[in-house]
Amino acid sequence: MIERREKQRIEQREQYLKLILEPTKYEGLDEALWKEIVFIIESHGIELLQGKNWFTFSFPDELRAFITNKDVLTKFADLRTLEKELEEIDKELQKKSSFNEASNLINDLENTKNSLAESKGKIPKLKLEIQQLIESINEEKQNLFQTLN
Repeated sequence: MIERREKQRIEQREQYLKLILEPTKYEGLDEALWKEIVFIIESHGIELLQGKNWFTFSFPDELRAFITNKDVLTKFADLRTLEKELEEIDKELQKKSSFNEASNLINDLENTKNSLAESKGKIPKLKLEIQQLIESINEEKQNLFQTLN
C-alpha cells in the first residue's frame, strides 16, 4: 500500500513499517500514525480487500466505523502490556535453577521420545532380518544334513 501511494508521502513510513513487522512490540503507535493507517485503510481497504470472502464491508465509512469503534489502539496497548509481562515472567523463570532443570528434563524427555519412536521404526525391519536369517540358517542346516546323508 505504501508503494501505491507514491504521490502521497507517508510521513511516518519507518514507524509504519516497524508496526507491520512487529506489531505487538512496536512502541510508537500514536494517534497520528493511527490516523495515517485509518486513512490508508479508508483509501485502499475496500479496493484491496473486496474480493476476499471474509471481508464484509461495502463502504469506506463502514470500515472506518469498525476500526475506530473497536478501540484498536487500546487493544494494541493491552497486547503489548501482556507481552511485556510475559517476557518479564520468562526472564524471572530463566533465573531460577529449578526452572532450567525442568526445561532440561523436558528436552531430555523429548529426545528420549524421539529416540523411542526411531527405535520402534527399526523393530519391524530387524524382525524381518531375523526371520530371513532364521530361514537362511534352516536352509543351510537342511543342505548340511542332505550332504552328510
